[in-house]
Amino acid sequence: MHLKITKGHDFNLNHHTADGIADSKEFDKIIMSPLDYPYVKPKLLVKTGEEVKVGTSIFFDKLNPDIKFVSPVSGKVSDIVYGERRVIQSISISNDLKYESLEFAFEESAVVSKEVWVNSLKESGLWSLIRQRPFSKIADPEKAPKSVFISLYDTRPYGCDPELVISSNKDLFNKGLKLISKIADCSIHICTGIDFDLDLISIGNQRSCELHTVEGPHPAGNVGVQIHHIDPILEKADTRWYLDANALIDFGYFYENKSYNPYKIISISGAASDLNFQKVVKSQSLESILRDFELNEDSRRIAGGDILSGVERKINDGIGPYDDMVTIIDINKERDFLGWVSPGFKKYSLSNAFLSRILGNPILDFNSRLNGDKRSIISFGRWESVLPMDIMPEALVKSILIEDLESMENLGIYECAEEDFALCSYVCQSKTEVSQIIKKGVELAALDE
Repeated sequence: MHLKITKGHDFNLNHHTADGIADSKEFDKIIMSPLDYPYVKPKLLVKTGEEVKVGTSIFFDKLNPDIKFVSPVSGKVSDIVYGERRVIQSISISNDLKYESLEFAFEESAVVSKEVWVNSLKESGLWSLIRQRPFSKIADPEKAPKSVFISLYDTRPYGCDPELVISSNKDLFNKGLKLISKIADCSIHICTGIDFDLDLISIGNQRSCELHTVEGPHPAGNVGVQIHHIDPILEKADTRWYLDANALIDFGYFYENKSYNPYKIISISGAASDLNFQKVVKSQSLESILRDFELNEDSRRIAGGDILSGVERKINDGIGPYDDMVTIIDINKERDFLGWVSPGFKKYSLSNAFLSRILGNPILDFNSRLNGDKRSIISFGRWESVLPMDIMPEALVKSILIEDLESMENLGIYECAEEDFALCSYVCQSKTEVSQIIKKGVELAALDE
């Protein structure tokens, strides 16, 4: 199937080219945060001073006790930080640089059953890499999905190029694909760009795998958009699983070595950096990842993810479990005097109110300027112009604000995730945080499960 997306927008950016993937650097600690896993209620399995190995269980989910979250390094638990009501904020583990790993033993048999693979993935900490729609949460192993989606088409600004990631671990990626086909008795949809090197993917006799090509502007690469057009979600129980390239490499590593892969590949871009790719350790401190960059928290902001939908992080945080990007953004609180009467030659805008729209937008400047004040929602049709989904975003946002669950369901809340609406926030003339309202709506719908 060929999917052509027409709505959306690709930003005018400096076209940096990354020269390969930089090797991981030595560092002293990782910082794990249970808060990075939506809908998880953590229960600690370790205490301060306890020694751990790669793959040692650090905490589990009280709602799904079989799903473990493990250490990506060997060393010693150095600190556990609690917030209000004893909520676990973070667990710091010192890195002894040895990476001694636990091995997860299987039953001796010619064919390992689906149940054994599922239980092993839960015990090894890898099950958390499988997420599901609705709700963008860790997949429920007790509920079979209707289909699985793997997006290898990244349209985010300075996204983490899936082709580059896979080419460095081609064999592991394909073994991961083989493993996911063993535990999912359904179609596996693999979405690539039209120029993607298909020789990197070996699906062999796996009849469950279906290849799709996708073209179009951002957010065409978002898995939510691809699900909407290929196998849409019609009701709450209509489950879809999804994974990224790094997750499949982790699965392939486990398939081959029966141990946990501590590494992943990320892209780093933004105000203080040309685009580059680095091999890092999961939950590695951002301070160690960005040690070569000029950073000042008073003048620059760090986002885990892209400039549109990333989550703000502090320099002392660890990289998030689902982050394959780090973006550095300049903090700019300046305001233009009488900006509304300016011709806007140098304004980056998707509105016809500025001449730059006619003459051509300048290269996007990464900064935090709001460019105006927040005001009441005005219906100009701008949200609809960049949302490539058959959803009425304005009606959906209003139903969320009044917490009308029935209307939210009728308007398609189960297909939504905040990153799919990030461009709506960017183009909104009212400065409405559309994606954050969508996130609130998804959380409200999840409470009704």
